[in-house]
Amino acid sequence: MKSSIRFGLLLAGVLALAGCFASPAFSAESEVMETVQTASSTLKETANNLLVSIISGATQAVDFLKGEIPLVIKELLLFNAVMLWAAVILGLGLVIFAIIWLIRGLKKAQEINKGLRGLDTKDGPYIIAILPALGASVTGLVFFFCNIAGALKLTLAPRIWLIEYAADLVR
Repeated sequence: MKSSIRFGLLLAGVLALAGCFASPAFSAESEVMETVQTASSTLKETANNLLVSIISGATQAVDFLKGEIPLVIKELLLFNAVMLWAAVILGLGLVIFAIIWLIRGLKKAQEINKGLRGLDTKDGPYIIAILPALGASVTGLVFFFCNIAGALKLTLAPRIWLIEYAADLVR
């Protein structure tokens, strides 16, 4: 009889344990676990899709840049060549303008001094003719000499100019 009581208690314990697993609290807990696993797998899937799209976008950007870099370099060279040669031409134009201004100014100064023959000749008309022409010619020469080396380098050796340009950008 004692063994049948033990068996009955054991059976009751097993049934109680089975009832515990069938309780609504346990099923809610298992639903939460399933939801967490589903959310985790969805999050992993979304992260993988995002990573794939980022990598494909980066690949497309690299391909685009590989195709555009020669055009960008060509435009950079053309733009800087035009700017440097324009500065050289501006410098030469200022020097030529200064020479013309000086010649005309000196002729005017001589005419003014011819009218003052009997009086003391003054240096005023000569100074008025020389100073502006001197300023314009110095400015023109500065423009010319500061830009001619770069313009010639860009025209005759564009690769060297590009290397120096890239080094300046890095500094």
